[in-house]
Amino acid sequence: MEVGFTIIFLFIGVIVICTIIQNKSVDNKINNLENILEDKGFNTNKSFRFGIIYEFRVDFHNKKVAICKLVNPLKIDIINFSNIIECKIIEDSNVISKSGVGRAIVGGVIAGDTGAIVGANTRKSKNIVNNYLVQIITNEIENSSHSMDLITFQLDKISNANLYNQAVNFSNNVYAIVQSIISNNNACKKFDEQKSEDYLDKIKKLAELKESGVISEKEFEESKKKILSKL
Repeated sequence: MEVGFTIIFLFIGVIVICTIIQNKSVDNKINNLENILEDKGFNTNKSFRFGIIYEFRVDFHNKKVAICKLVNPLKIDIINFSNIIECKIIEDSNVISKSGVGRAIVGGVIAGDTGAIVGANTRKSKNIVNNYLVQIITNEIENSSHSMDLITFQLDKISNANLYNQAVNFSNNVYAIVQSIISNNNACKKFDEQKSEDYLDKIKKLAELKESGVISEKEFEESKKKILSKL
């Protein structure tokens, strides 16, 4: 009987020691991460963590995000807000959310870019997931796709609900931030396009005034130069 209790206590002790070592390892990685980001001029205003694997950080002042993979080797991808063009949440090759166009649907998901709804009963099991990731697409030719693979093995959503919910919450937080960035990028682009059109209209009117003799060539060039300097 005493031997049995001794084995149990030893087993619990091993678990506790492993947990302490793991937590210390994570803390060391986070401290190392902080130093690297600081050296790169990245100031974290908001962050989300998925277990001991990923951190997603946002620097609103410098308009950048950082995808940080904490497992060895430590990997950091820093992306400018202006370079982000799309974000997807993908479960078993099905796009659940896509840059505000796709959205989660009860009982099914949006499949690919077609917008067709795939019912949950068309899959082998609605409770089993083999792959779950967040993907950020940029306009950088050499590094256009950044993926955070949150689940890479067969997982039962019921018996492993905690892990699955962590993946869902993390991906939803990342998606919300990135979608806001994309919406802001689009708004700025539309504003710049409208501003360009307004200035072009002004130059066109100046040209008409020059042609009709209301203003001289010199006045036209000076006024045009002032308008172009505001673009």
